[in-house]
Amino acid sequence: MRTLPVQKDRFLDGFLGLRWRQENSFKFLSQHYAIDQIVQYGAHPETQDRLVPNPKRKALQQQVRACRQRIEASKRSWAERWRAMRSVVAPRCAA
Repeated sequence: MRTLPVQKDRFLDGFLGLRWRQENSFKFLSQHYAIDQIVQYGAHPETQDRLVPNPKRKALQQQVRACRQRIEASKRSWAERWRAMRSVVAPRCAA
């Protein structure tokens, strides 16, 4: 008759040990990985439909646009100089 309570005590000790391990695991996860916040706030899947603008890319695109405008202005300036030079220089042979 004495073996039955001892077996129950060992069985209960095993369950308490498992519960202690589980509580320690949750404590560790809460401290290091904020698992309690993950459960509280949940997560919503994000669709890929929406485009998010990149501010760095926008600034770089403005720089590229400014450089292209300077290149076009330089081309126009050289074209005007070329036309002015061609109008001053007489043709070599008259046809």
